[in-house]
Formats: sequence, C-alpha cells, structure tokens
Amino acid sequence: MGDAQALARLVEWCGRYTPWVAADGSGCDWGGAAGILLDVTGCIHFFAEAGAEESGGADASGEAVLLADLVARLARLGFGARAALAETPGAAWALARFADPSPARPWTVVPAGALRAALAPLPPAALRLPPAAAELLERLGLRRIGDLFELPPAVLAPRFGPEVARRLAQALGAEAEPISPRRPAPAQLARRVFAEPIVASGDIALALEQLLGGLCRKLEAAGLGARRLELTSYRVDGGWRRLGLGTSRPSRDPAHLKRLFAAQLERIDPGFGIEVMTLAATATQGLSALQLALADAEGGDAGVGDTEGGGEAAGDGDLAALIDRLGSRLGLGNVRRLSPRESYLPERAVAPVPAL
Repeated sequence: MGDAQALARLVEWCGRYTPWVAADGSGCDWGGAAGILLDVTGCIHFFAEAGAEESGGADASGEAVLLADLVARLARLGFGARAALAETPGAAWALARFADPSPARPWTVVPAGALRAALAPLPPAALRLPPAAAELLERLGLRRIGDLFELPPAVLAPRFGPEVARRLAQALGAEAEPISPRRPAPAQLARRVFAEPIVASGDIALALEQLLGGLCRKLEAAGLGARRLELTSYRVDGGWRRLGLGTSRPSRDPAHLKRLFAAQLERIDPGFGIEVMTLAATATQGLSALQLALADAEGGDAGVGDTEGGGEAAGDGDLAALIDRLGSRLGLGNVRRLSPRESYLPERAVAPVPAL
C-alpha cells in the first residue's frame, strides 16, 4: 500500500513535465521496479529552449534535456531511476529497463526512424512477456527481439501464443497502445518554468498573471472560454499545491480570472521555492467574439459571455461575476439561490438550489 501511494505521488509530481502521465499499467512485475509513463508530445520544445540557453546550442536536444532533468530531480528526491524516450510506450518501457546506458547518462533517446535498430539487441523479455514465454523463445534460439522481426504473426501466434505477436506489434507501433492518464488531460494548458525558484507572493502573482495571459490567448484562438481552471505549483522539495476554481459562465478575461484566483493565492506554500507553475483549463465551453462584444455593449463583465445555447442576457454579467467571486472564496457548491416550488405552505414555496 505504501509503495502504491508513493508511486501515485510521483505520478502527480511528473505533471510538471506533461499533463499526460500514468502509472505503468502493463501488469508486469518482472521488469524491474515500478514505472511511470509520460506522453511528452508537444512538450519537448520547452526543454529544447532551456538546453540551448545552458549549452549555447551544443547538444541541446529537448529530449535529452528533459530526461536528464527528470532523472536528476528524482535522484535528489531519493529515487534511483532509468528513463527512455521512444515513439511507442512499449519501446520506451523496454529501453528503460533493458538498454545499457552509461552510469553518467542513465537514459536513452531513440531518434525518429531508429526504433527497430534500438529494440533489435534487447532480449525477448523486454517486450513485457510472461517469464514462461520469454524463456521458451530463448530456449528455441530467439534470444534477441531482432530475431522476431522476420517472423509474421501467423507463425508466432500458434507457437508462442498471441501475446508475443501483440507485444511486438505494440513496441514497433504497428498496433496502438493508448495511455490512460491518471488525471484527464486539460483542454488547454499554459506552463512556466522559472530560472530560479520563486518564493515571494508578488512573484507568484506575477507568474499567475503571465500564465493567464498565455492561456487566454490559446482559448481565444480556439473560440473557447474557461469554465474550470486549475493552478498547480511544483516546489523544489518535490511537493506541489493545486488550486481550482469554476466560473458561472465561460470566460477568457485575464483580469476577471486573476481576481478570482487572488483570494486563493495565500494558500500556496512556496516552501524553499517554486520551480514550475502550470495553469490548465480543465473544462471549457464555446465563447465567440460576438458574445463578448454583446456583453461589452450592455455593460456586462468583459470576461463573461452568454452561454452557448442562448439563455440569459449578456447584461447579467455583473451577477455572474459576483457568483464567480463568491464561489472562489466559498466554493461554487456553497453558493445557492432560492428557486420557487409548488407547495401550499408559504415557508416551503421556495427551495435552495446551486447558483449555477
């Protein structure tokens, strides 16, 4: 139970690199210690920029910088780790456990198009096979994954069972192997890495303002407004803190959203410093420029538009903004309104319902 809880905390901590993180769900307990899967698609450029700044452009591949940073930070937290980055989860799993990197660089990066060459020298057990199947393959002289490349599934399945052909196809990318993240991937995400850990409340507020600006630009480009936001801060000691808030209507006004977060920022304990902050729009709704223009024309909150299906007038923006502010302090579930209901008794003619 303790190991499972520690692994769950590490999975959450890895959200500093990508929102698409999952504990290894392959069901294998014979491939070494526990594992974590990260889908870093679209995240590499952050580390490529950092590597270029540190090395002056030499050996600044984002993949290598990401893995080096990940392994080094885990070591500082007291965890020994080996890492690999490849085009498929199966290949990354195999290389992280069975490749032979140097002790100084306990990670492996497989360039695009080099997957078969990287997997070929590894033993069949690297395909996440049951020990009995891997032992049978080696006993028959198939001691390398490369020995299986020329054997079609029609030959492998009758002799070794369907699992061998399936795992080989997954490792080579011929069969899809989706990763189910521990937390649903957000619709939009903004991320900020600090050159030096920040501690001061003013720096945290400034970072939030910059994150809101970047996130709202992404929402505008997608024609969306945020209905729920999550701000996560990752500390140098491996801890993190997540703040969440909801809005009564879709919004992408940075000033309005900043006011909602202002009441919660004091709950962030920076410890010895915050290294990374992310802001995610975990729930969104369509919000067109026309809706915002109508809200401005009728004196509503510029960050609050009418809901997609019509509904209330745009001039109700002040009420929506008030609900948002109360919800950020008290929780949206605690903000209620009175709704009429049928009853012969006056004291039962209304009932409290959620404000949303």
